[in-house]
Amino acid sequence: MQLKVEKTNTKVYFTDIFTSSLLAQCCKKKFAKVIILTDENVSRLYKDKILSYFNIYNIQIHIIQIPAGEGSKTREVKMSIEDQMFQLGCGRDTLMLAFGGGVITDLAGFVAATFCRGVPAIYIPTTLLAMVDASLGGKTGVNTIFGKNTIGTFTEPQAVFMDMHFIFTLTDFDYWGAVAEIIKHALIHDINYFQKIEDNFDKLISKDLMYISDIIKKSCEIKASIVAEDYKEVGKREILNFGHTIAHALEFVSEYQLPHGIAVAYGMIAEAYIANKLDLLAGEAFERIQHIISLVLSQLNFKITFEHHKIIEALKYDKKNRDGSNRIVLLERIGSVYVDQNTYAHVVNITIIDDAIKYLFTFLSRFC
Repeated sequence: MQLKVEKTNTKVYFTDIFTSSLLAQCCKKKFAKVIILTDENVSRLYKDKILSYFNIYNIQIHIIQIPAGEGSKTREVKMSIEDQMFQLGCGRDTLMLAFGGGVITDLAGFVAATFCRGVPAIYIPTTLLAMVDASLGGKTGVNTIFGKNTIGTFTEPQAVFMDMHFIFTLTDFDYWGAVAEIIKHALIHDINYFQKIEDNFDKLISKDLMYISDIIKKSCEIKASIVAEDYKEVGKREILNFGHTIAHALEFVSEYQLPHGIAVAYGMIAEAYIANKLDLLAGEAFERIQHIISLVLSQLNFKITFEHHKIIEALKYDKKNRDGSNRIVLLERIGSVYVDQNTYAHVVNITIIDDAIKYLFTFLSRFC
């Protein structure tokens, strides 16, 4: 299957990476050098296959490996990657190939956007979360002491290659965190999709590859359609941030020990609570949301504690803030967000946000 992301140049291929010549064909297009950015975990699993694949097609590659994890999404690591590329003699005729999860695609995309004022990139997401989120839409970036993804660009890759077989190497946190993002797509866009996820949750537990492939494609289609309408996130694209205002604050105060997808699951509970308290989201819908997030979290054995005041402090640095006020995407029902005069993220009083965080802590106590 091929999916074209409208209004960008990105093509999405669903294929078996190591048995298809598609990737090799893309890498042979007038590139003097092919740089593969990956992390130590992915390298341990796939380095031999990567080397063998490109050797078959007589394509010379250079692998740059960084430590795994969110801790590598820094300006310092970006600079180190660029320095290594200069030492290898890379110029504008270089292809940057990201082989890994969201940290790798974010970093590779940011480097590609700025190295020699821009080189092309191709993404091979190896996590379910990167497939349905980070690899599509053009967002790149690094974290700073002021928050998550506070420096970056909008730069789309030329192509994204998705291979379902990577799913079987994921940790439970990587897998179920991605399921949370998939649920988010349904909540903001399509109640029938949400119903399908509810009705077939057992297939997510059993990792039914055909079913997972279908929902990945559906989530990609949803995100692609939203990005096509608002590439630079000045309007409708903000709905993709449902759950993310609280999530990013939680990630930050946990020093990124809390996986992104799990943080989004937490954030959706808090932000759905806010919508319910503002009389936008019906109680029955809020209960359905809590139930499906409970199903996700019950698959994990995870405990983390937060200092309440630090979350409130971290919210001050959210990228969606305007005039010092927090703006949150609010559901009006499952499958639809509240829109007022073409505004998709809304100012919410800090007292209500404070109450939502307290409610979240109570909700999470069921799983500790």
